[in-house]
Amino acid sequence: MPTLLQLGAKIALAAALVCPLAAPANAAVIENDMALIPSALKTGNKALVLTHQSKPPSQGGGGLFYIDVESIDSTHFRLSAPGSAETYALYYPIAQLAVFDPTYVRTFTPFVSNNPKYAGTRDVVLGPLSTTYFAYWDQGLLGPGNPDFPESYGWVALRNGAAGLEIASSATALGGGIVVGTTTQVPEPSPALLAPLAIAAALLYTRRPGRTTLRQPH
Repeated sequence: MPTLLQLGAKIALAAALVCPLAAPANAAVIENDMALIPSALKTGNKALVLTHQSKPPSQGGGGLFYIDVESIDSTHFRLSAPGSAETYALYYPIAQLAVFDPTYVRTFTPFVSNNPKYAGTRDVVLGPLSTTYFAYWDQGLLGPGNPDFPESYGWVALRNGAAGLEIASSATALGGGIVVGTTTQVPEPSPALLAPLAIAAALLYTRRPGRTTLRQPH
């Protein structure tokens, strides 16, 4: 059984190979972020990972979302959430156009999660040639003392195609909710609101030779 560090390294390497597939839909939503890669835990299995997490923190990276996928037969799949340094969860069933946000995560029980309060492994039936929506939440934190990266709220459409399980589409919202099946954030950022906030934040900083100081508001 690989250690947590070994598992993280394998996930980051595999996800990095598919990072070019992930493209930002807007400032805080990453389209086609979910990837289905060979499992780092068991030969023959696959795994669901978020490609943006293999990037540096300055580019929105960080975190270790990982769902192991075992094919029992052509329609039965076993989903497992192994232990990790952060908390994450997969939600099912969920409808297209449902609002998946912090309120949803607080209200509903995850299908699988690495949180010991919930099921860590469950089976799901996906009909032949069907497309099914799942939602996912990731804490975006790699252990105590590390920077708290934006939480991820996203969805993935899994298709049980003729060649097996594949990803039809996905999207991840960083730091807020998302409408399932779309790239619409919840709440959607307002340029009119963001501009004054950016100006106010900039006014808190005063620059001095050789250093930058944060002026505390009174």
